[in-house]
Amino acid sequence: MQVLGALFHTEAAKLFGATDEEIQEAVHYAKASLGWSAYINGVQEDYQFAAELAQVADHVRAKAT
Repeated sequence: MQVLGALFHTEAAKLFGATDEEIQEAVHYAKASLGWSAYINGVQEDYQFAAELAQVADHVRAKAT
């Protein structure tokens, strides 16, 4: 199913005027960003994200009441 999604998005990009070079650049960018995402999630580094997310949630809850 993933292949069909890639095919659809590639063809849609071409319909909007993207060149093969631009499509390849987008593929390489996606590979690089997804690779780092997988790495960070894999090593379970949180960079204080959990604490910051809790602060945001507390703030939103306080404003909602």
